[in-house]
This record gives sequence, structure tokens and C-alpha cells, in this order.
Amino acid sequence: MDLNTILIILGVVALVALVAHGLWSNRREKSKYFKNETTFNRAFNQTQQTPSEYTSEATPVSVSPPSFTNTPQSFDYTPPVSQVDYRETERTVDDIKISIPNSAPVREPVRMEYNMKPTQPQAAPNPAAMTLEQLEAQSDELEGINSSSPELREQLSQMARGELEEVKASVHFNEARQAEPEIQKQTSGYIQLYVISPQHREFHGSRLIQSLENLGFIFGKHNMYHRHFDLSVASPVLFSVANLQGEGNFDPYNADFRTIGVTLFMKLPSPGNDLANLKLMIRAAKTLAEDLGGAVLTEDEQLFDDYQEQHYLSRV
Repeated sequence: MDLNTILIILGVVALVALVAHGLWSNRREKSKYFKNETTFNRAFNQTQQTPSEYTSEATPVSVSPPSFTNTPQSFDYTPPVSQVDYRETERTVDDIKISIPNSAPVREPVRMEYNMKPTQPQAAPNPAAMTLEQLEAQSDELEGINSSSPELREQLSQMARGELEEVKASVHFNEARQAEPEIQKQTSGYIQLYVISPQHREFHGSRLIQSLENLGFIFGKHNMYHRHFDLSVASPVLFSVANLQGEGNFDPYNADFRTIGVTLFMKLPSPGNDLANLKLMIRAAKTLAEDLGGAVLTEDEQLFDDYQEQHYLSRV
């Protein structure tokens, strides 16, 4: 037997085997599909056979068993259509009454009718026609205080007396303050201010003289520096500066000296306006203290602050 014959026989055998395997596979798939379809139809029929309390009429559903052929399968399924009478459903819903256990029945509201009679407004009592007891009773009712007790009356009277005494004390105090005499104007004597150096320090003579000359002071009578009316020796002196050490004078030929401070003084009455001259002296004392690094003190050796300045100005 030659090779061609062998190959033809093997090809025919393989072809027959393939055809047989295809037919067997197709039959197995069809039997499996038919089993699933039968199960689905049985479940659907059981669902349609369940009674419904709201369905009055229903159309029967007919399912034809599938026929299996070599052509593709097609299924005709018609869903059930239920016809419901909505009027009967509404009546059924209206007839349903739900009762909750352990609850009182709902009652319809009862309309109450009242016969209102017009009342006459009561006139307010006249305080002028009431007695003292009636006034106290009315006051107690309004304020919520019962003053009929003797102990409470005594406490109220003591409180009233205490308030009256406080008022009297305040009146006397105000009268005493109002009666305080004003500061008398000084028309004679001297008004003084001190410019002193810091503690454990002294003013150097040359620097002190330079500051005095810058402020317009001129060395003159009694070996002191004076502030004249028009910055000339021939004009009257407004106020002067004296040394706090020695006899109060300065040595113009020896500027190498030291001092703890100086005093500025103005004699009253002064030439011109006393108030203007005093303001000028206060300004000169403050400027001198700033230049030398010192402080300004009053006649009583107190710090010259704003209050003391107003006190000085009120004296002239």
C-alpha cells in the first residue's frame, strides 16, 4: 500500500471523528439548555398561581414548550396584565381602620360656647382718699414687702435714718470744700526757685556761666547775674540768679569753680507784668536745668512739677 492511500484513509477517519464529536457536543448543549428552560417555566407558573387580594380578574398565561431545531430558538413571552378596579380599591382603603393597642380613641373636638358678659372697668382708688394703713397695704402688695411687722418697721426706719445721715454728711463735706478760701495773691516779697545738681555731683563754673549768658543774664550788681527788661544794663531787673555756695555771688575772674546749684528769685512787685515775668523765670529755670543736667525745686525744696507750677502762677 502506497503512502497516498494511507494519507487518504487517515484523513477520512479524522473527518468522521470530527463530525461525530460535533454532533455529540451539540446534543449535550441542547439537553442542558432544555433543562434550564423547564426550571424557569416551572418557577414562573408558581408565581402566577399565587393569589392576590387586590386582583379581581387576571388573564391566563400560556407557555408553549420550546421546539428545538437546528435553527436559532425564539421565545414568545407575554407578561400578565392585571385589571384592577381602582374605585373598589379606594373604597377598600377607606374602610380600613387601624387601631393602635393601649391608645385612647380619638374623639372629635367639642366646640365650647361661652357667654361673655361685658364687665365694667374698675376705677383706680384715689390715694388722696385712702388712709395711711391702706396706702401701706397697697404699697406692700405692689412691692412684695410686708411692712406690718413691728421688727421690719424698725429696720426700715433705721435704714432711712442712716441714709439721711449720709446725705447730711455729704452736704457738709461739699459745703466745706466750697468754703475753702482761695490762695491769696502775693504782692510783695520774693518768689524763688532752685536749680540743683544731681546727688554727689556739682555744676562746673564755666559751663554754668555760659548757660546763663545764653539765657540773656548779665553780670552786674552784688556780683550776681540779672535778667533785665530789655537785655541792657540800663533797664530794670526782672529777676536774678545767686550762687548757693559762699555769699551767693560769682567771681567773673575765676570761672574754674564748682557749685551744687543756684537760686532764681524775683522781687514783687516787678517791673511790668508780674505773671509774665514769673513765667519767664520758670522757663529760664527749666532750660538751665536741662542744659546742666539738674532739677528744679520749689521754695520748700520739693520737685517742681506741673501742679507746683500752677500753684506758683496762682500766687501772682
